[in-house]
Amino acid sequence: MKSQHKEILRRNVDRLHPLDIDKLVKQLQLSGLLDEEDKQNLLNDGKPPYERMQMLLTDILPRRGPTAFHSLLQGLEKVNPSMAHMLRKDAGMTGTIIYSDMIGWCAAPG
Repeated sequence: MKSQHKEILRRNVDRLHPLDIDKLVKQLQLSGLLDEEDKQNLLNDGKPPYERMQMLLTDILPRRGPTAFHSLLQGLEKVNPSMAHMLRKDAGMTGTIIYSDMIGWCAAPG
């Protein structure tokens, strides 16, 4: 994951923590971004949702490779499109999305 994307995630933990983390985790596991161990750690009801979201954004995703940020955006599109748009905007990915895949995003100029 690019350092710019790591910083965006760190800055936005407070904005993203109200999301339904269970739905987001399920989307990210379906996409192959999270494994079973990550899923179990993140769905642990013994931890408050804020801590679980913080763990996802600052510990787990940054270790998931160069496509993790884009995969997160794809998962957010299904759970909360407005949050996906906010992160895309923060990353300078404005404009109309032409296509997305596991390799990256291609966007028309803004």
